[in-house]
Amino acid sequence: MCYRKYQYFRFDSSRPGEVFAQKATDLPEEEFFIMKHRELPSAEPCLIKPARLS
Repeated sequence: MCYRKYQYFRFDSSRPGEVFAQKATDLPEEEFFIMKHRELPSAEPCLIKPARLS
């Protein structure tokens, strides 16, 4: 898919992984899913504590 032809992009925090794009302001919005997998991880990622400096 070539995204170069789209000029306007919108993201919605309630719909993660989805991008709404328009070629021009007067054209209808198109919806794309940009993640590899449709299922989103349900658990939060593990916290990695940095090692102390010597």
